[in-house]
Amino acid sequence: MDLEVDLDECLFIRQSYELQAENRVKELQTWSDIMAELTEAEDFDTTNVDTHQAESYLQTLENRRKTLSPGSSQPEIMNVLGPLNTLRRLLGLDELPLEETMKGIKDGSAK
Repeated sequence: MDLEVDLDECLFIRQSYELQAENRVKELQTWSDIMAELTEAEDFDTTNVDTHQAESYLQTLENRRKTLSPGSSQPEIMNVLGPLNTLRRLLGLDELPLEETMKGIKDGSAK
């Protein structure tokens, strides 16, 4: 009886390993397909993971700037506008005039 239970247990474990291996192969195939698709795209860098960071960070900061309101604290505003202007300058974009932007935020017209 114990041998029969041991055999069933071993068969169950084996089946579990086979399912895990099958799922892993599917996962690897999916990632391979994604990489092939991205490699064909001209604007996606598959060798340097940091290439898109500046653009993504710029979008994030622009979105945060749009959420600033007259109720935003000065440190909160500076924590958005400082990095945003620095990044814009590094990317060769015009910086946002700080005084005008602050005035627009305080009177609720900056978006």
